[in-house]
Amino acid sequence: MLTYNLTASQFDQVNTVSRILVIDKSTIVSFAIKKLLTHYPYMNVVGHCEDRYSAISLLKKSNPSLVIIDPDFPYSGGIDVIKQLQRHKEDLKFIVYTHDHNAMNLDEFANLKVQGVALKSSNISDLLSAINTVCRGFFYLDKKLTPHVPGRKKTVDFRALTDTLPLPRISPREKQILGLISQGLRNKEIAVKLTISVKTVESHRLNLMKKLGAHSIVDLMKWAVRLNIT
Repeated sequence: MLTYNLTASQFDQVNTVSRILVIDKSTIVSFAIKKLLTHYPYMNVVGHCEDRYSAISLLKKSNPSLVIIDPDFPYSGGIDVIKQLQRHKEDLKFIVYTHDHNAMNLDEFANLKVQGVALKSSNISDLLSAINTVCRGFFYLDKKLTPHVPGRKKTVDFRALTDTLPLPRISPREKQILGLISQGLRNKEIAVKLTISVKTVESHRLNLMKKLGAHSIVDLMKWAVRLNIT
């Protein structure tokens, strides 16, 4: 799997400083997220709390633009917190960040229109990708998750959540390469077909993965479907 490091210049494309509020039972998580974003001046952790009762007052005090929350509170408290915060600030964005994905009810998060779902069991760099993706106005779903919820017939159409969001801007050449990738062509085959170097193809592929928040060829193929590129 291709991985990459996000640079400060990529965050600069957001054009605004993202103010992040962390709500998690573990102070270690808040510390880790703050440490993760140390080298990214456009991402600031402006507050954190360990219980749902402090969330509203902290929201008013810190005025965040993004909330990273583990909804694992007693009596579905996390879901209630998200609803309450949404009522207080309609344009607030959310990333659900949690351990438990087997029992996760993705329907609830879809109905709440949260912008991202990430798992603590994934690499910490995946959380960085989630933050970058959501701050740019796109939806992020952890690669370990699928729209199908085990034990249920219903599937969650997460693609519908992004239908009202702006589509990423990719160049005509990137669209062309994305279409060939979706057809299963390898870098060398694409290079021959387009009469360009393999290095150029690799560069376009990397740019596509950065722009689309993709982590694998499967992710690129899904984007090709959504963008109606074949």
